[in-house]
Amino acid sequence: METKYCSSDKEETFKTELPYCMGEIDFTASGKKRGKFIKVPCTIHPGVIFEVMLNKWKLPAPNLVVSLVGEDEIFQMKPWLRDTLKKGLIKAAQSTDAWIFTSALRVGITRHLVQAVRDHALASTSSKVRVITIGIASLGKIQHREILDNTKDGSLVHYQSDDNAQGPLYSLDHNHSHFILVDHVTPDDPDETTKLRLTLEKHISEQRTGYGGS
Repeated sequence: METKYCSSDKEETFKTELPYCMGEIDFTASGKKRGKFIKVPCTIHPGVIFEVMLNKWKLPAPNLVVSLVGEDEIFQMKPWLRDTLKKGLIKAAQSTDAWIFTSALRVGITRHLVQAVRDHALASTSSKVRVITIGIASLGKIQHREILDNTKDGSLVHYQSDDNAQGPLYSLDHNHSHFILVDHVTPDDPDETTKLRLTLEKHISEQRTGYGGS
């Protein structure tokens, strides 16, 4: 964003601070390409995030948003249930140009299902098959958050995932393609990220997509 100020003798350009910070995360030990991130205050308008997703990240507008909600805790999922969820989720996402929102953390239901999406993408022979997984997490829940705290716009962050984390902090899951990292006004209030996620989903649901503008 630029603000131009005109005077009688010259024109000066002042840079104004953006309400967010963007960059990329390099998961150095995972053998994965980089994931894009945006770091935002919890008070940001969801429309700003949506504009970044479309115009900066160049994501196609979704016809469906799948929102995974579950406890951030370690558990074992039965193989038949994991396979059923994986097949159903990927089929729905592919057939509707969906975005999948998760907690972004490498634990619980998120870890199981984004791994399935990643495996499917690697196995697919079609260049058109693309399931977009977007993690939305509070900075206060992320292990090694200090790496992310002082990033500047356009930064490349080298992030080391820890599969042995036992909580309450967990690593970002490297199988996501994009991350929305939320900085809280009240550090001890986890609901601020939940509220932002809900308002973002509501904002997206009000957009018109497709040729008919539905």
